[in-house]
Amino acid sequence: MPAARSGGHGKVNDQVICDLTIDSRTVAPGSLFICLKGVNTDGHKYIGKAVEQGAAAILVEEDVAPVEGTVLIKVPSTNPAMTGLAPWFYDDPARKMRMVGVTGTNGKTTTTNILRTLLTRTGHKVGLIGTINVMIGDEVRKSHNTTPDVVDLQKILYEMVEAHCDTCVMEVSSPRPGPAPGGGHRIRYRCTHQYHPGPPGFPQDHGKLPGGQGPAVHPSPRRGETQQDGHLQCG
Repeated sequence: MPAARSGGHGKVNDQVICDLTIDSRTVAPGSLFICLKGVNTDGHKYIGKAVEQGAAAILVEEDVAPVEGTVLIKVPSTNPAMTGLAPWFYDDPARKMRMVGVTGTNGKTTTTNILRTLLTRTGHKVGLIGTINVMIGDEVRKSHNTTPDVVDLQKILYEMVEAHCDTCVMEVSSPRPGPAPGGGHRIRYRCTHQYHPGPPGFPQDHGKLPGGQGPAVHPSPRRGETQQDGHLQCG
């Protein structure tokens, strides 16, 4: 990571990272615990708990006291560092599938399930990420957010790739100004279907997903490509 500095009493070369997490409650031996500063809490407060549960390394943006047996990695800001780290750690799974993002005021869940059914019936193995559940093939899990946090999203996409899914259909929360949702996952297609005024600074249409603008169902360009109108082919 650019501008990263390691410290603490652990030896970097001796540590094997087997998991990423932003939640100290899910830290397990070998985890890299990422300390995020949120509106209501600060992950730096839970470093002690993460160490007790076996964290191999801690990603921080504040100066913290060295921790015996644990590597501390300091970056200017943990949020953008996490956004770049998570796809890399999971081998950039979004590059290995066709990504379909659906946004809108209402109807996202219905639309994603229709797309999943159509694609499945035409021979594709499809993963789905939605408000109600996450589906990896026929496996169903309960969802907690419309769009998972960056780490959880990349882990889910990785599991889809491991399960041989070739397409991921996902609901995407209406984007506010700022970084792309979900850590900049590579949405190849985007489906938009509704307009609303929204609060000041809020995009005036739901078409402004990463990769382009405009209300339609059409491919968003990969790196080096130009935007072209088209349609999502289910065959």
